[in-house]
Amino acid sequence: MKHAWLVAPVAIAASLWGAAAQATIVTTLITESDWGPGAVATSFDDSGFGTPSAAQDLSDGLAAPGYLVSQYDAGYVVGVHRLPDESLGLGGRRVVDFEFTIDFRFLDGLYASLEEAALQEVGFYLEQDGHGWGYTGNLAGISGVYNDGSWHRFQAGGLTAASFTRFYGIGADPFATLSLEAGAAPLSFGFYTYTDGSWVGATAIYDNLQIRARTEAVPLPGAAGLLALGCAALAGAGRAAAVRRSIRRRGRTILAAAGPRPRA
Repeated sequence: MKHAWLVAPVAIAASLWGAAAQATIVTTLITESDWGPGAVATSFDDSGFGTPSAAQDLSDGLAAPGYLVSQYDAGYVVGVHRLPDESLGLGGRRVVDFEFTIDFRFLDGLYASLEEAALQEVGFYLEQDGHGWGYTGNLAGISGVYNDGSWHRFQAGGLTAASFTRFYGIGADPFATLSLEAGAAPLSFGFYTYTDGSWVGATAIYDNLQIRARTEAVPLPGAAGLLALGCAALAGAGRAAAVRRSIRRRGRTILAAAGPRPRA
């Protein structure tokens, strides 16, 4: 085959490049580490009147594990529960997607209707550069089903930057955008709780918070170009060698056809 010498080096280079690209996705598991002292930093943004909002770690030897959150308000309450010791840097990697899981058990709730009950939410919270972002999906926290005293699970996967909604009360820049690309600011994680309605209250325990972040390495600028240059160099060296071999063969052929040189 013409230029058969080029097939192997190019195939090897392409194979190595493809294998490296496929091997770059890494899954990082982030948990509350059984909550523990100081594992969660909670803050509430209350509006309206009458706002007895509180949070408490229940994992310190008590029978009920997890993290208790109580919210009651005439307007709205947003509770942000962040894991201050857990963060993800994005130096040379970009986030492919997130998976979020949390178990919850509502202990009480004062609802005039299921419409008000549907205004209770629990969701995935991200913080970047001092700005907050939330994801709730199609789960509006409590309904007549969830408010039964039993444990329930909220789980969502395949979450990208487009999945999150900005919490405009957290962070000073109203134009900030969430970036999950390489080189972006580090991410902090947690969950949020939201109550909105007329004299709506809820007390719930949360447990088994897990966040899986799938990230992939971003090739250094010019890496693909360097590979192409390497292949081109291999091709050039191979062509030059082929030309030299061809010249030598033709020279031997001409000398053989001319016969032996006459002696002086």
